[in-house]
Amino acid sequence: MSTDDQVPLGSRISHSIMGHDVRIIDRGMVNGRLIAAARGLLGWDQQELSKRAGVKRQTVADMENDARRPQLRVRNAVMDSLENAGVRFIEVQSSVGAIIPRGNTTSGNGPLDQAHESGVPPTTAK
Repeated sequence: MSTDDQVPLGSRISHSIMGHDVRIIDRGMVNGRLIAAARGLLGWDQQELSKRAGVKRQTVADMENDARRPQLRVRNAVMDSLENAGVRFIEVQSSVGAIIPRGNTTSGNGPLDQAHESGVPPTTAK
Protein backbone atom coordinates (compact mmCIF):
# COMPACT_ATOMS: atom_id res chain seq x y z
CA MET A 1 0.00 0.00 0.00
CA SER A 2 1.46 3.33 -0.94
CA THR A 3 0.48 6.53 0.82
CA ASP A 4 -1.73 7.31 -2.19
CA ASP A 5 -3.92 4.25 -1.69
CA GLN A 6 -3.90 3.86 2.11
CA VAL A 7 -7.09 2.57 3.61
CA PRO A 8 -8.73 5.15 5.92
CA LEU A 9 -8.65 4.30 9.63
CA GLY A 10 -11.54 2.12 10.72
CA SER A 11 -12.46 1.11 7.18
CA ARG A 12 -12.53 -2.37 5.71
CA ILE A 13 -9.68 -3.65 3.60
CA SER A 14 -10.80 -5.12 0.27
CA HIS A 15 -9.94 -8.68 1.30
CA SER A 16 -10.38 -10.95 4.26
CA ILE A 17 -8.25 -13.32 6.29
CA MET A 18 -9.71 -16.80 6.59
CA GLY A 19 -13.15 -15.43 5.75
CA HIS A 20 -13.09 -12.59 8.28
CA ASP A 21 -13.15 -8.89 7.46
CA VAL A 22 -9.97 -6.96 8.18
CA ARG A 23 -10.06 -3.40 9.52
CA ILE A 24 -7.26 -0.85 9.97
CA ILE A 25 -7.42 0.25 13.61
CA ASP A 26 -7.11 3.73 15.07
CA ARG A 27 -3.75 4.67 16.59
CA GLY A 28 -5.42 5.03 19.99
CA MET A 29 -6.02 1.26 20.06
CA VAL A 30 -2.32 0.45 19.56
CA ASN A 31 -0.79 -0.70 22.84
CA GLY A 32 2.80 -1.40 23.85
CA ARG A 33 2.67 -5.05 22.82
CA LEU A 34 1.66 -4.04 19.30
CA ILE A 35 4.44 -1.46 19.09
CA ALA A 36 6.96 -4.13 20.14
CA ALA A 37 5.46 -6.60 17.63
CA ALA A 38 5.65 -4.03 14.83
CA ARG A 39 9.24 -3.23 15.70
CA GLY A 40 10.05 -6.95 15.64
CA LEU A 41 8.45 -7.38 12.21
CA LEU A 42 10.79 -4.72 10.90
CA GLY A 43 13.83 -6.34 12.53
CA TRP A 44 14.48 -3.19 14.58
CA ASP A 45 15.69 -3.00 18.17
CA GLN A 46 14.43 -0.30 20.52
CA GLN A 47 17.43 1.87 19.73
CA GLU A 48 16.63 1.82 15.99
CA LEU A 49 13.00 2.79 16.55
CA SER A 50 14.00 5.55 18.96
CA LYS A 51 16.50 6.92 16.43
CA ARG A 52 13.95 6.92 13.61
CA ALA A 53 11.28 8.50 15.81
CA GLY A 54 13.63 11.06 17.37
CA VAL A 55 12.87 9.96 20.94
CA LYS A 56 14.89 8.39 23.75
CA ARG A 57 15.27 4.59 23.83
CA GLN A 58 13.79 4.59 27.35
CA THR A 59 10.67 6.26 25.95
CA VAL A 60 10.23 3.39 23.49
CA ALA A 61 10.80 0.86 26.30
CA ASP A 62 8.23 2.63 28.50
CA MET A 63 5.70 2.70 25.65
CA GLU A 64 6.21 -1.00 24.93
CA ASN A 65 5.73 -1.85 28.61
CA ASP A 66 2.68 0.44 28.86
CA ALA A 67 4.57 2.08 31.74
CA ARG A 68 3.41 5.55 30.77
CA ARG A 69 1.30 7.35 28.22
CA PRO A 70 3.61 9.61 26.20
CA GLN A 71 2.70 13.03 24.86
CA LEU A 72 0.75 12.92 21.60
CA ARG A 73 3.74 14.35 19.70
CA VAL A 74 5.98 11.50 20.91
CA ARG A 75 3.35 8.82 20.26
CA ASN A 76 2.79 10.16 16.75
CA ALA A 77 6.54 10.19 16.03
CA VAL A 78 6.80 6.51 17.01
CA MET A 79 3.68 5.53 15.07
CA ASP A 80 4.79 7.55 12.02
CA SER A 81 8.15 5.75 12.03
CA LEU A 82 6.49 2.33 12.10
CA GLU A 83 3.82 3.20 9.53
CA ASN A 84 6.32 4.89 7.19
CA ALA A 85 8.32 1.65 7.26
CA GLY A 86 5.23 -0.22 6.06
CA VAL A 87 3.55 -1.48 9.24
CA ARG A 88 -0.24 -1.51 9.44
CA PHE A 89 -2.22 -2.20 12.60
CA ILE A 90 -5.31 -4.31 11.97
CA GLU A 91 -8.28 -5.93 13.67
CA VAL A 92 -9.65 -9.31 12.61
CA GLN A 93 -12.70 -10.33 14.63
CA SER A 94 -11.73 -9.37 18.20
CA SER A 95 -7.96 -9.70 17.76
CA VAL A 96 -5.59 -6.91 16.80
CA GLY A 97 -2.18 -7.25 15.24
CA ALA A 98 0.67 -5.63 13.38
CA ILE A 99 1.36 -6.61 9.78
CA ILE A 100 3.41 -5.49 6.83
CA PRO A 101 1.42 -5.99 3.62
CA ARG A 102 3.41 -7.90 1.00
CA GLY A 103 5.82 -5.62 -0.83
CA ASN A 104 5.25 -2.74 1.60
CA THR A 105 8.39 -2.83 3.74
CA THR A 106 11.19 -0.31 3.61
CA SER A 107 13.43 -2.26 5.97
CA GLY A 108 13.96 -5.37 3.85
CA ASN A 109 15.52 -7.27 6.74
CA GLY A 110 12.67 -8.19 9.08
CA PRO A 111 11.29 -11.65 9.77
CA LEU A 112 8.19 -10.90 7.71
CA ASP A 113 10.28 -10.64 4.55
CA GLN A 114 10.90 -14.39 4.89
CA ALA A 115 7.44 -15.05 6.35
CA HIS A 116 5.74 -13.92 3.13
CA GLU A 117 7.48 -16.74 1.34
CA SER A 118 6.73 -19.36 4.01
CA GLY A 119 3.12 -18.38 4.72
CA VAL A 120 3.71 -17.57 8.40
CA PRO A 121 0.76 -15.53 9.78
CA PRO A 122 1.21 -11.98 11.13
CA THR A 123 2.02 -11.35 14.79
CA THR A 124 -1.10 -10.71 16.85
CA ALA A 125 -1.91 -9.61 20.38
CA LYS A 126 -5.25 -9.45 22.17
